[in-house]
Amino acid sequence: MVRKNEPHTHEIDHTPCPYCGHIRSCATGLDDERRPKGGDYTVCAKCGSVCVFDEQLMLRPPSPQQTQYLIENPQMLQRIMHASRVIKLRNKARRLPN
Repeated sequence: MVRKNEPHTHEIDHTPCPYCGHIRSCATGLDDERRPKGGDYTVCAKCGSVCVFDEQLMLRPPSPQQTQYLIENPQMLQRIMHASRVIKLRNKARRLPN
């Protein structure tokens, strides 16, 4: 059972990250249970890069206008950058020798 305000994961068609090539087959929302749609921002679970879903839910880099939108919306930018940092720190920790 998914409680209110908990992330909800949705299966999506396999789509590669445009930066690292990691194949993604699901997407988890931050606020609600709706499926991702074209224009939604996301963060690659492998490399932490900021991406955008296109209309076919394939990942692509943000356009200049979408990047500007993030700059003008600091709360959204902060949440996306936090997710990106967590992923990058997790990956860095995994590479450290025991």
